[in-house]
Amino acid sequence: MLPRETGYYSSRGIDWNYGALAYAVYAPCDVTSTGALARVAKVAPEGMSLIDAETIDLVILRERGLDYKTIANFFWMNKQTVYTRIKRWKEKGHEY
Repeated sequence: MLPRETGYYSSRGIDWNYGALAYAVYAPCDVTSTGALARVAKVAPEGMSLIDAETIDLVILRERGLDYKTIANFFWMNKQTVYTRIKRWKEKGHEY
């Protein structure tokens, strides 16, 4: 499943948890449960923004050795956006 197809789940009115599970299973890369809920249901854990919830997945994939272009393709983002988000995340000293 591609990230742009997450609108299918939101238009069906199904339980967000099932939609996030399907996204996590069929995503072309490893996705955390937090990231899946952020992409499908637009829900972030308390005290965290949606962008931060998605950025955790970007950081994890980068630390696993994927390049910025590959990560950008997985999430339908610009390569520069991925680089900037990861850089800002690390500058803030966040852990995932």
